[in-house]
Amino acid sequence: MKYATNDTGSWVISTIDRDGTVGQRSVLRLDANDGLHVYYSDATANKGNYAINTQGVWMKTTIEDPDNAEYGSLALDSLGRAHISYFDVTSNSLKYAVSINLPSAPTSFAAQRGNAYVNLTWLVPTNNGGVTITGYKVFKGDHADNMTLLTTLIAGTYSLQDVDVVNGVTYWYSVSAVNSEGVGLKTSIISAMPATLPDAPLSVQAKGVNTAVELSWNAPANGGSAITQYRILRGTGATNLTFLANASASATSYKDTGLENGKTYFYAVSAVNDVGEGASATMVSATPVADDTTLLIIGTIAVVAVIGVAVVLMMRRKK
Repeated sequence: MKYATNDTGSWVISTIDRDGTVGQRSVLRLDANDGLHVYYSDATANKGNYAINTQGVWMKTTIEDPDNAEYGSLALDSLGRAHISYFDVTSNSLKYAVSINLPSAPTSFAAQRGNAYVNLTWLVPTNNGGVTITGYKVFKGDHADNMTLLTTLIAGTYSLQDVDVVNGVTYWYSVSAVNSEGVGLKTSIISAMPATLPDAPLSVQAKGVNTAVELSWNAPANGGSAITQYRILRGTGATNLTFLANASASATSYKDTGLENGKTYFYAVSAVNDVGEGASATMVSATPVADDTTLLIIGTIAVVAVIGVAVVLMMRRKK
């Protein structure tokens, strides 16, 4: 049984099968990727054979029918699977066979992180291998090159919540479908790092200075995801705070300037990470006041002025 092509302008011949009297009544089809599929009968063994050329190599399989398969036809579906009909001489009946192989990888594989969990979702493979999918295998690792089996799920299951995780640690996942032929192709490996909102900033303090309030705080637990900024609110009352400014992720202080001395201002500070904005720390307040240097200058000027007046009065009396 041989195959010949003239796609280069001259005939190139390759051998498909040479075991027995083979090649009678052969049928050839090309798939969407120009892959070669051939059905042919084996008169010696009274069998129907199917061959596919993968990367220049012919792979042969025999239709497992104990009877005599002859006069076959071949068609390919949109997934490239071979469908064969043939005449069974022994039972005088027309039969049908479809090629069976491993399923392709599940589709639309995604991971969504949460607080101490990772949710995995996927959809059925585009190719079930010709037979019903019986389940899915989920693989997990602490790195992309260190994956082990996490669990096996029944057919019809398209999601898994992994709670055996720690916030702030990255995990890698992939999924394979299973049919009667075995475990199919794995999805691409994706990673997820579970996390939650950051805690409230620690030790928040407010200090009033001349026409300003100086805020300070300590960084809180980040919830498993790095803090990206701090959000500061201000108000003239405890119930009317509005957005004032954002401070950088590395900041532990902020100076609010241009304020009115003697007036009390209220503040709240919260941390933000990739998950969102965490809770605000306990509200603090402070009142801007003129600093000691300013008071000293004013006092000195007043004293000098009083002394000057006294001197003038004494000089007038002497006259």
